[in-house]
Amino acid sequence: MARSYKNTYYTNDFNDWYNHFYGEEYDGSSALAKTGIMTDADLALGKRLLSTYNTQKQITDAYTTGVKNETDRYEELISSSGAGFDKRLEEHKGAYERNSADLLKNYTAAQQELERGRAAAKQTASISYDKLKKYLPETVRAQGLSGMGISESTALEAYNSYMNNVGKIDTDFTEKNVDLTTAYLGNKTDLDSAYDAGRSEIELAKQTAEDGYKAKLNDYLTVAREKYDADMFASDKDENGNLLADNVLKEYTDAEKAYFDKNYAEAMDIISSSTYKSYDEMREVLKKYRGKISTDQMLGLWAAAKVQADSNAEYEATLDKDVARETALTTLSDLLYSAQESGDYSQFSSYLESMKDTLGESTYGAYKSMINKNPNEAVNSEQEQAETDKRVLEGKEYVSFGGNEYKLKEQLGSEASEIRKNSSFKSQLNKAGFTNPYDKDIPNGTTFEILPNNSVMGGELFGNGNSSWLIGGKRSYITYYNGEWYISENMSKK
Repeated sequence: MARSYKNTYYTNDFNDWYNHFYGEEYDGSSALAKTGIMTDADLALGKRLLSTYNTQKQITDAYTTGVKNETDRYEELISSSGAGFDKRLEEHKGAYERNSADLLKNYTAAQQELERGRAAAKQTASISYDKLKKYLPETVRAQGLSGMGISESTALEAYNSYMNNVGKIDTDFTEKNVDLTTAYLGNKTDLDSAYDAGRSEIELAKQTAEDGYKAKLNDYLTVAREKYDADMFASDKDENGNLLADNVLKEYTDAEKAYFDKNYAEAMDIISSSTYKSYDEMREVLKKYRGKISTDQMLGLWAAAKVQADSNAEYEATLDKDVARETALTTLSDLLYSAQESGDYSQFSSYLESMKDTLGESTYGAYKSMINKNPNEAVNSEQEQAETDKRVLEGKEYVSFGGNEYKLKEQLGSEASEIRKNSSFKSQLNKAGFTNPYDKDIPNGTTFEILPNNSVMGGELFGNGNSSWLIGGKRSYITYYNGEWYISENMSKK
């Protein structure tokens, strides 16, 4: 189950992810399904990437379609606008060509009319001259002027006059033709200039309109691209800018941690309530948690198991000492009674010496002082015990338990966390056969070496903090004396 939490291949690209797990390109024809090497986290990542892939595909398709439609629309506008201007150019050119043709036609007609006038004038002059030549001899004879040379002279004059008229006619024609041509060329130049100006104006208007449409299209494309980039950037992120793919893996990482922590707390509870005295026995019980907790937590379990096993063994050894001590105290009580009755303390003394280590220095000394006392002094034992209790409570005398001497330091109330909440205390109390920490049958001087709540050894907290063990807590002692519990100090280790 823990393996399903692990991500075996990470990428933020769906096509890369799909190719890795399926060995082919994604064609959108099938739903995602787990393969043999795929974990739950892998599949969840793939589904998240596929969702992003589909979203980005929709964004891209919408962007591509929008750009194409808008580009086509503006190209149609540009084409339609250009066709209108082209029509105006054709009309302008047609008007120019018609005007040019009319101007040329009028110029040609005027030239022809001028030519006809010159020809007519020359014809008239030629007719007059020809008549003069024809009738001049007859006229001279009729006047009786023959032989006087009048005919030749007059003919010469007539010829000169005729030539002068012809020259004048040609000169007049040339002048008028020059004026006519000059006027024609001037009008043609004006017509050409007007045509060029009109054509430039139309072409400029056409280009301006086209540039305007292109500028609007570019504005649209710029805004569309910025929106596309922003949408694509945000498509795989949450509102905080975190990658959605990372969020999926975080969910599985958090779930795995919760799963590990739950198992770790369960294992720690098993350890704290166990009675195994062997570390190997502890490890055997905890093997089932392999793969169900983290490596660090597993190390924490081994450390806790070792401490608990050692504590269980130490407690059993202490308990054995306590039983021996209680047995010795009972026996001594009986022997003391007999000695006080008979006055013979030899058996009592011999047994006392044999139990010296079991009783501890304080108890041994107290019984030792009773040897050779008279029966009347024994009556005062309660007073002496009261004095002993006073010295013990003041820390001037120590309590013996399990071969160690303990100095009482501070009385604990019934609501103290060491009594009500400490799992180590409760565990040892239960092992001693008691559930009520104020049971009157708890042997006086009973001392527990306890660990602070949430502690084991070493210093580092393993798990989620809900465990009842902290690697590295400081041990302390609490001692039961005359119906109350006290924080105590082990003076034997000083």
